[in-house]
Amino acid sequence: MKYKHIVKMIFVFAFIISAGISTGNSQIISDLETYQPGYGTPVGKINLIQGNAVIIHSDDTNRYAVKQDIPVFKKDTVITLDKSRLSLELIDESIIIMGSNSKMKLTQTLFDKQAKIRTSLINMALGKARFIVQKLKDFNESNFTIKTKTAVVGVRGSDFIIKTTQSLTQVTTLDDTILEIISLENLEKPPVLLHTFEQINIESGFLPSEIIPVSPGIIQDMTMEMSVKPKSIEPVNLTGTPKESAEKSKIRILPSRPAAEQGKPEHPDQPFTDSGGLGKPGAEVNMNNARPPLPDDKFMKPENINIPIQPDRFVMPHEDRISKQEDFLRQENERIIEKTVEDIKRLPDLPKPPVLMEK
Repeated sequence: MKYKHIVKMIFVFAFIISAGISTGNSQIISDLETYQPGYGTPVGKINLIQGNAVIIHSDDTNRYAVKQDIPVFKKDTVITLDKSRLSLELIDESIIIMGSNSKMKLTQTLFDKQAKIRTSLINMALGKARFIVQKLKDFNESNFTIKTKTAVVGVRGSDFIIKTTQSLTQVTTLDDTILEIISLENLEKPPVLLHTFEQINIESGFLPSEIIPVSPGIIQDMTMEMSVKPKSIEPVNLTGTPKESAEKSKIRILPSRPAAEQGKPEHPDQPFTDSGGLGKPGAEVNMNNARPPLPDDKFMKPENINIPIQPDRFVMPHEDRISKQEDFLRQENERIIEKTVEDIKRLPDLPKPPVLMEK
């Protein structure tokens, strides 16, 4: 009888697990404290939440459920749970879109419009996020930095996606972007410059990988994956535009306003901003700053992944090369996913289902 009871309890526990992570997430969220603001002035707010997420203030041990429109404060830690996403807007109008099973801390956020100073430091411990950093013209100081376990990414005003684990960081640039990337394994080396539609991997114990171009198909998949409202997104035109229409070709953010007003920006000289954080339907990408192609022998083969090669400036590869690059990128993404599964266990302890005790 005792054996049968144990077997029965095992099956019950297995059924609870098989009910899905979302059910567990709901239980976790229901057990959290009612949200209380942190101390000081808010540095941003939650624009949208899809699924479940947790926020922890630096001066508070309580964990609070993330809700739409709640403020976030300096040194807050934000954690998204499984099958969850959120959009966070900082006071400088920069947008951060966090994917599922991600964790980041708003370590430093200073924005003084009168003094024309911006200083932001975000520690990204795990997961994936898209950063749409507002470009601030005529500012005396504008620093926006993301730090992971293996790299430091310096931003000048850009649109890019970071995927990171405890030992690997992958950075992919989108439209009109230049990033400075420093490997924490090689601090004495000068920063690596990453331009529009490029990707690099920085792994612990290795030199940074070769910079590789990213095809329009991969870019489209990645931006859709980082959409908080994926059904509302239309495909982005990645065919390029003439130089005279460069300003119109930048990916814009749709305003969160009534449909009748959506064709009119509140400030004509500023790009649209919206919590959804993805491109304006029909927008085109500026490809005018393309670079001359690399010789065939400069493209890295999968078997030479750990051999760093300093590339010259290049443009998007031809059709026959795109498939090879996509295969390589998919292999890298699969490796990142495997590492992410291992690293999820390192997320802060959250309330767990009760342990089944034998009566």
